[in-house]
Amino acid sequence: MKLIITILTIFLLSFNISWTAQRNDSTKTENSDSSYIEKSNQFIKLILSKKFDDAFEFFDTTMKKAFPIEKFQSTWNTIESQVGKLEKIVKKETIIYNEKKVVIFTTKFEKMYLDIRIVYSDSLKIGGFFLAPNYDFNEYKTPPYANIKTFDEEQVTFGKKGWELKGILTIPKKTEENKSEIFPVVILVHGSGPHDMDESIGPNKPFKDLAWGLATKRIAVFRYNKRTNEHPAKILEKLTNFTLYDETIEDAKEAVKKMISMSDIDPFRVYVLGHSLGGMAIPRIADGDKLIAGYIIMAGNARPLQELLPEQYQYIFGLDGKITDEEQEQLDSIKAQVDRVNDSSLTKDTPINLLPLSTPANYWLDIRNYQPAVKAKEITSRMLILQGERDYQVTTKDFEIWKQELAGKEKVEFKLYPKLNHIFMEGKGKSRPEEYTNASHIPEYVIDDIVKFILRKY
Repeated sequence: MKLIITILTIFLLSFNISWTAQRNDSTKTENSDSSYIEKSNQFIKLILSKKFDDAFEFFDTTMKKAFPIEKFQSTWNTIESQVGKLEKIVKKETIIYNEKKVVIFTTKFEKMYLDIRIVYSDSLKIGGFFLAPNYDFNEYKTPPYANIKTFDEEQVTFGKKGWELKGILTIPKKTEENKSEIFPVVILVHGSGPHDMDESIGPNKPFKDLAWGLATKRIAVFRYNKRTNEHPAKILEKLTNFTLYDETIEDAKEAVKKMISMSDIDPFRVYVLGHSLGGMAIPRIADGDKLIAGYIIMAGNARPLQELLPEQYQYIFGLDGKITDEEQEQLDSIKAQVDRVNDSSLTKDTPINLLPLSTPANYWLDIRNYQPAVKAKEITSRMLILQGERDYQVTTKDFEIWKQELAGKEKVEFKLYPKLNHIFMEGKGKSRPEEYTNASHIPEYVIDDIVKFILRKY
């Protein structure tokens, strides 16, 4: 998950472009750059002044359709409620990406540093507006249980032609006594949102915790940038036909093939771990695949995705003990959108702005009737289902459905952790979105439970 808001957002606003773009050409004039920066300054000032109508006019026609003013306003308000007010802009720069001028403001909010990225179309209008954590300021600290001297990390590129992804294989160091040792491997599959390989959110990197923790205990881990992170522009081109298979499943299956081909990996001990949306996708990843030794589902929803959305909004809005008129309007809107997803009249041509999360109809048509726990009955490999009791995004209601549907099935284990939230980090009392901005780590006892599952003999 990227920003907290992208836990609830699959596509548009939350696309985090891989900014490997080149710096401005030396032929670009300072005056040209300064005009873009000044326009961006005006845009941000209007947002901070809550003049959303005026700020909305900075968008080009395509952006206005993709990101209607109501969603623009509610998204910004939600971000402020989760990471606090914008306190200052610490850095300004411009780059060229895909022949478009991009202004990047590195900003300090009350609870974390964010990069605000504003993409300009040829008309000097804003054609893209993105927010993402700035990892130079949100420094990651090594978990106390990880020993970086005990493993190596190897860059690995894999995937279908045209959709190649960058990944890292974290692999234990071989001993002098056993230089031919091969290792079990866990492949990590992300939740919703355009995640990097660490599934970064604020200063937290759950997938890096898992990789370093498991590798310290002699289990290899493969993590990779999600397709929506690595190829956002190409995905936008085919967005109307985009499905869960394109977003997650195909790359997970390709990762399995890649790991089986690696000389240091035991091809009979390849495991797939899915978190959140990735956990929901596990039964489809497993479909027809006899090569995987086992599956680990961390906070995977057992119900159709759209059913969770009103609950999530209701929970967040109700944390302060009251629901304002504006919040009630948003609740009514999301409920109407969910009803539209469930309606038999939904077609591929239903406008995106009428559907939840600005996500196209084809995506919902693919998953709206998908029951992950029911589908999981078909899995013949071992399974471990993990759930945080304080998780408000995927709740214990889903955990109980997993248990109910898989009751009596051999080689299935369940673990419920009283202190953990959605990203498997500890807290007290009701879980709140701002928790994700507090630097923490997945506890070692979760790592240990995964290790025991992988090493257990049946």
